[in-house]
Amino acid sequence: MLELAFDSGVADPDVAVRERARLEGALAAALAAEGGAAAGVAALLAAIGLRPGLMNESYFAEALAFHLAQTYAHLGRSMEMVDCIERSGTLPADGGDLLYPDHVARSLGLFEHREAARARGVPAFLIASMPRAASTSLTQSLARSLDMPVLRVSLGHFPHCMLAPSWLNSASPGGAVLHDHFGATPENLATLRSCGVSEVFVLVRDPRAAAASVVDFGTSRFDQPIDDAQWTANVFDTYRHFFIPWLEGWIAAANTGHLRVRWIQSRLVRTDLQLVWRDMLSALAPLYPSLNSKLDLKPAELRVNFVHGLDDRWRCRVGERVREGMWAALSPAAIELLELEP
Repeated sequence: MLELAFDSGVADPDVAVRERARLEGALAAALAAEGGAAAGVAALLAAIGLRPGLMNESYFAEALAFHLAQTYAHLGRSMEMVDCIERSGTLPADGGDLLYPDHVARSLGLFEHREAARARGVPAFLIASMPRAASTSLTQSLARSLDMPVLRVSLGHFPHCMLAPSWLNSASPGGAVLHDHFGATPENLATLRSCGVSEVFVLVRDPRAAAASVVDFGTSRFDQPIDDAQWTANVFDTYRHFFIPWLEGWIAAANTGHLRVRWIQSRLVRTDLQLVWRDMLSALAPLYPSLNSKLDLKPAELRVNFVHGLDDRWRCRVGERVREGMWAALSPAAIELLELEP
């Protein structure tokens, strides 16, 4: 376990003075940090530093394997990621690049919640979501309505999120909803097959609007405003390199017939969650009969990271040439699936 690198109780007066000055500087940095409490915590940790605590070697072996898996995933090295995540012995948690002790603590609580839901006959809702497509609203609403946890079984960053087989095997028997952004890559499709998964819900949105929302979210989150020209360039690059390959990958996977893809339209999550609820539960009810009694229930509707009326705002900021380029990048299948207009 990591601990703050305090150097207190030093007998040498000169060292003690330097340590006091170091901690005073750390306090000043934390209190002066702009960006709220999170920025203050980051500044304090950076100034004081972290070091391994007094734990046994097996603990650190698992912690190292876990953090190596995270790093391999961000580097796109799937074989090493799979090996390390298995050696870490971890269960799935609810996402984020957490430190090992935080991940373990969260995963254990979520495991108990998941097992209780599974005992009631609640299935696993395996959802691959396009970012900024109301995925948090959908998964949180399902989780609240069926009293089950939200889990993530992939590592890395969109659009290169990699499924961890041991986590997927842990979650797929039931009792949880997945909030993941994994794509239909050869590695992920192979993992789904090897784990016995034959059906996946895929949440999609107009990728042009989603790309614009991702850029907006990033600039607001990190408080880094950019001018219109840079914003347009960022949106187009994000759209072309991230969203189009992700969307086309799932369309191709749906057409192979090896995996049943059940599409969920983001606009329906935002305008008719009752219909989405009924469609999803109906799809799983043949194997989970307990869901039949819940088809007509009104789901709890949680609006998280949810903004109204932005589907067409991107059109006002990008020029005609960029709009034409974005349209040209869409396949006929994507246009038909999402009922898009230029």
